[in-house]
Amino acid sequence: MNPKNPKTAHFVVSQGFGGHVATTRDGGKSWSRSHNMLADHVYNPTLPASGDRANISGPENISISPADPERVHLAGNWNPAMSRDGGKTWVESARGADITCFHDIRHLDGVTYGAAMDEGSFATRDGGATWKALLPLKWQAGLSGHHWRVLPQKLPGGRTRVVCTVSPWAHGHDFPVKVVVSDDGGKTFEEAKGLPDYRTHANTMWGEGHGRALCADPTDPDVLYLGIDGDPEGGNAGGGVFKSTDGGHNWTQLPSQPGSRRMFYGLAVDPTNPKRLVWGACGATAGVYVSEDGGGSWTKTPGFGDWIFNVEVTPKGTIYAGGSQLWRSDDHGRSFRAVTSLRGVTVTGIAFDPADERRVWISATTWDGNRAGGLYESVDGCRSWTEITGDIPYSKPLVVRYDPASRQLWAAGPGAFRTRR
Repeated sequence: MNPKNPKTAHFVVSQGFGGHVATTRDGGKSWSRSHNMLADHVYNPTLPASGDRANISGPENISISPADPERVHLAGNWNPAMSRDGGKTWVESARGADITCFHDIRHLDGVTYGAAMDEGSFATRDGGATWKALLPLKWQAGLSGHHWRVLPQKLPGGRTRVVCTVSPWAHGHDFPVKVVVSDDGGKTFEEAKGLPDYRTHANTMWGEGHGRALCADPTDPDVLYLGIDGDPEGGNAGGGVFKSTDGGHNWTQLPSQPGSRRMFYGLAVDPTNPKRLVWGACGATAGVYVSEDGGGSWTKTPGFGDWIFNVEVTPKGTIYAGGSQLWRSDDHGRSFRAVTSLRGVTVTGIAFDPADERRVWISATTWDGNRAGGLYESVDGCRSWTEITGDIPYSKPLVVRYDPASRQLWAAGPGAFRTRR
């Protein structure tokens, strides 16, 4: 209610992912409705090809400024909004808001790429001040949805390839996991072939399989590996590890699979031996699985059964695995030892400085609403750790990536943050 004019009031109506704002200026005798707002494609580049206006999405709260009752603020699912004329018109007010749930951040040649649930894949050339949408540019059934991984690669001739993994929204149809590939730096994309035409559900992390793991052979950019969680069921071949030898355009499921296909981010290639693949698994047979023959066979690290959410391998071949602790292997995965002493959290983000492998960063999270979690740094090869969460408002970033060119460390999850290290 307007504190200076009690006949003026606003309320919100939520209708699934839609909704509107209702306003009266005569004490409730008549009402007007606002269903959309002027979109801000600079600070929220989602779906730029859909036009200048965005629908109000799942409004939850509305607030009138006591100093200026004509200024009204609206909170909802994706698009916070503001009105400067008492609710007659609305503009998106996303600048500075943590509106994105990132699942990947990658750096290449001064460009930072991001992949996010619901919103797609993006790129920034100014350190995150503004972002440009790569895919999708407008809503498209079977392609719009959750983006998990984005992999930029520098190719001969100066070209840039961008590979993204997608779990499309259902919208009445159970679309399978997809990979989309651009060979022109993200200007155009095409869907990859050879992936399952079904969704997996048995032994998955979130009820159905997702393509949350993607990595490349560091000696051959055309050789990529993809991880989709889920066991075979009902006659299908399940998820697991898939391989492409043409830069992600075509895929085949490896004939041999790790002993558990329930996974999160855990897939990596050892730069010291590209035939060595590392898989981090959760579930009843959780742990780390290593293949020495490019996925032809797998061996589980004996005596090690922690749920592993992520794995990384350094240029010197050190393997890190994130679970209830950060685990380290200096013998190519034959054994692991804990190098942290954390409590009640899960290590999901792992990064290192390729020029100085003593410098390691991790992020820890919980899967509930408590405040536990944070960012940690070691500068002495994991012998000691310092918390560096600092002023990040939501202390549970899922992703940590280091850009050696700019010497910046990025942490992402609900929002993206960076600092120079």
